[in-house]
Amino acid sequence: MGSRVAFTVSFVGLSQIGIAVFLTLRLREAYRMAETAGTAAVSAEAVSLANSAMAGAAIASVSVFLLAMVMGDFLIARKTRKLARAMMRVIWKEADPSAIPRGMGELDGITDLYGQCIAEIDRTKAAAASAVRDNVSEMELNRGLTELQMARLEALLASMGEAVVATDREGRVSFLNGLARQALWWRDDQVRDVPIFSAFQLEDEKGRILPADEWPIAETLREGRTAVTPAPVKPLYLRKKDNAAFPVKITFSPVTVGNEVAGALAVFSDITAEVEIDRRKTEFISIASHQLRSPSSAIRMMTDMMRKGNLGELTDRQQDWVEKMFMASDNLTDLINGLLNVSRLEAGAKMTSEIQDSNAVLDDITKKSGVLLIGKGQELDYSRPELPPLTFDRFMIEEVVKNLLTNASKYSPAGSTIKIRAEIREGEVAVLITDRGIGIPQADRQQMFGKFFRAHNAARSETKGTGLGLYYCKTAVEKHGGRIGFDSEEGKGSTFWFTLPLNPQTA
Repeated sequence: MGSRVAFTVSFVGLSQIGIAVFLTLRLREAYRMAETAGTAAVSAEAVSLANSAMAGAAIASVSVFLLAMVMGDFLIARKTRKLARAMMRVIWKEADPSAIPRGMGELDGITDLYGQCIAEIDRTKAAAASAVRDNVSEMELNRGLTELQMARLEALLASMGEAVVATDREGRVSFLNGLARQALWWRDDQVRDVPIFSAFQLEDEKGRILPADEWPIAETLREGRTAVTPAPVKPLYLRKKDNAAFPVKITFSPVTVGNEVAGALAVFSDITAEVEIDRRKTEFISIASHQLRSPSSAIRMMTDMMRKGNLGELTDRQQDWVEKMFMASDNLTDLINGLLNVSRLEAGAKMTSEIQDSNAVLDDITKKSGVLLIGKGQELDYSRPELPPLTFDRFMIEEVVKNLLTNASKYSPAGSTIKIRAEIREGEVAVLITDRGIGIPQADRQQMFGKFFRAHNAARSETKGTGLGLYYCKTAVEKHGGRIGFDSEEGKGSTFWFTLPLNPQTA
């Protein structure tokens, strides 16, 4: 409206200027005509009056035009401020959109557009509010389910008969059940976020505290594999804050999220009863072996005399049965010797470790053991570099090589070649024995060094065995601080290896 008023007033002023100019032009024309007619004085006065009239009309018109512009701007600004105040009240929820003023001329377009924006914003807000309510409801439901699941899990762990500890990916304690709190080395109110190897104290049979890098949980967190401490033979002992200690078997299982290891779960099992049973079993086997050794040797000696004809001639049928008796007595002797060797190790037999000329000793052991291959017409391929002196119990290491070579011969075909070689590695010397035998099934590989265990394909074969040889090898090698293992492919053969650490001055 303000702009229309300004336009009207301006139009009137401009019209007046136009009329004044028109009159002045007409008077000048009259003046020229009067001058021609001799009435110049009268005409000059008329022209002067006309000029004055024109100037006055022009000044008035310009004044009216400027006044009209100022009034128009004032009226527009006033309406704009009024409209802005009304809009702000709507924005701050102090008024309804219907309070926006109408009938404001050219500002009505802005008012209509604002009304449309407000309506669209209200619709968007309503949709967003509905979506938020739905999401919040779903989140509350999920949180409720998660809390319920956590409560069930904690109740399950708390009710377990073993101590359970959960850690993060750095091995720091994040959860303990009641039994785990009782087994702590630290105070239970200070243990959260503490490394598990600090919260619990593990010791070996000699009372040596197990350092952090020897805890199997490091392997679990690094490689995502389950790790178990040895039990019941050579178990670790858990010492509590009251200084009491008991043997434990600890199973470390990885906790994975996607393909990433997020932590570990440690289950501590008290194996006091199992250790005691194993101790009594070992004592019984040791006593029984000693008692059986003499009669077994006597049976073998007499059977050998019979098969050689020292007790008289035998018929072919008798000779066949005597041969079978001799083989059976031989197997019995091997079993008794194996039991005696194992019982000595498990009873903590003292090693007579000495610095040995490893080249001469290994040459001699290999030469003695080589006669084991004659019966099947097998050949021995032996090689080694110049080895440094090593510290070991010669009898034990000789038994290890003998056991591994005997197994290689028994499970390899007649006429095949058995390889023995030695290597110098970083900080250790390795001895490797390779055969071309039946190999070891994948399913049996985790148990190969267990007491009395034989692989399924070996048990089905005609080859006899006690299942004690590899157990003895593992125990003897680990007593020396070495390692033992194998690489195998079923149907193609195996390579068993063991290592002995270098002496500090040669490492």
